[in-house]
Amino acid sequence: MLTRHHFLALVLLAACGSADEGGPDTGSAVPDEVALDVLIDDATGVSILAVYPLEEWRPLAAGGPVLLEYELRDGDQVLASGQVADPRVINSETGGEIVMSFGVASLRLPADAGDLVFLEGTSELGRVAFDPSEVRTQEEDDAEIPESGIGMTRSPLLRKGDVKSKPVRLLGSLSKKAGVDVLVLAEGYKNGQLGKFRSNAKSIARSFRSIMSRQRRYGGRFNIWVQDVSSRSSGIDDPDKDRRADTAFDVSFGKGKSHRCTWFNTAGGEKAARALGRKAGADIVVVLANTGGYGGCANNGVFVITHDGDGPWTMAHELGHALLGLADEYDYGTCSHKGHPNVGFSSRRSRIPWNGSIGVGTPLPTPETNLYWTTVGAFEGANYCRTGAFRPQLNCLMRELHRGYCRICLGRLDRYLATLKKNAGGGGSPCGEELRGDGQCDTCLGDDPDCDDGGGGGGGDGSCGDGTCAQDETDAECPADCGCAASSCGISPFGCYCDPDCAASGDCCADACEACGSC
Repeated sequence: MLTRHHFLALVLLAACGSADEGGPDTGSAVPDEVALDVLIDDATGVSILAVYPLEEWRPLAAGGPVLLEYELRDGDQVLASGQVADPRVINSETGGEIVMSFGVASLRLPADAGDLVFLEGTSELGRVAFDPSEVRTQEEDDAEIPESGIGMTRSPLLRKGDVKSKPVRLLGSLSKKAGVDVLVLAEGYKNGQLGKFRSNAKSIARSFRSIMSRQRRYGGRFNIWVQDVSSRSSGIDDPDKDRRADTAFDVSFGKGKSHRCTWFNTAGGEKAARALGRKAGADIVVVLANTGGYGGCANNGVFVITHDGDGPWTMAHELGHALLGLADEYDYGTCSHKGHPNVGFSSRRSRIPWNGSIGVGTPLPTPETNLYWTTVGAFEGANYCRTGAFRPQLNCLMRELHRGYCRICLGRLDRYLATLKKNAGGGGSPCGEELRGDGQCDTCLGDDPDCDDGGGGGGGDGSCGDGTCAQDETDAECPADCGCAASSCGISPFGCYCDPDCAASGDCCADACEACGSC
């Protein structure tokens, strides 16, 4: 992308393997590994949006549970394999996750040609030919939208000429290496309304940066960019009012109880937004919808907001999803037992992901009274569950607007900003030695003393071998779920397998030497 995840882009994953010396003869050397963005669309299958150098990969946190497997195959031989968070699951803000028919994930793969196959359980979702020689830098990839549109099912949305300007820096003075670059795109603004878009974006951006400076002076760490994109209709779709609008990215309110979840109707809308983000070199893409109705939804590296009065707070909240992989801490809706850094599924101290931050005398579960207003503990009610799920503090921006982040969520932002390594080797996990023994369990380190081996935690059923690397499992203690040995050196959910960058940051798999002969 655009905004590299983790993914975490979504997905801080790596595969064991390398290209033959020199790679394919394309006139320039192909690196050992490359990054790529992959669209998974129930209607069209799997397609590769971009292949690019690792140094352009943004280390965003994983946004959801590991549900999908991928394999890079050469005939019957599996060259690399791993697992990714299903990018079709978005944070709904409405009391449960919403599963869309499309989504974009980011991977790093060895520079070996083959078929990239995605699996959901034993069922194949789709496959696509992968050619590492197609690697292109952001400068080489102009991401120009063809006049005929980009394959939307309803209509050609973003046409040539709709993009009215290059990205313009609105706020922030840091270089792209030092700051978090946020690109705000206009959605549902007609050509004559783009001045209004700039005004709305500037007002929201200023307040957003103020919010990000309230607990830490982090507002200045965000560079805000805007790009004029014109639509043929004003506003966005609203299925509850039977309203259809012809807009650049085909954003819509949700239906019924999901009304406030504003998201793309089609894969083409998300694809176009991410393409513009990639062209701009943005970390995060924000689609600002021209409506005063309250709305917002997020996925890895991308989110949609509206210009209602709570727009700046919604922007800060959705950033927690799109950049940091945080869960909603609401206690209503359809309960989800899926692991996130700010949600645990046991009040037993050793099974709480943030157990190192909980005081010895803090009662667990922690009573929901003002006596414990500033306490880090285990408060019941989170991730759309009224019971059985626990959040770190009584209140938080991930639970209610007009609040600051709780200390654990703020810690995730601290980590991201402290370990931001844009264009400095690429890939890897936003996790360094400075996090060891700091009171929070960082499983990416492998042997963080803050992590307990009591089992349980984030996802799965809490037992080693259940296929999920739970929040308090590590690759040292449970390689079947968290380490290279789980898939012949192919799985490394929290970072690299063991390339030079991983070795430098202490992020190699614990069993790298034994399993794959290098460390």
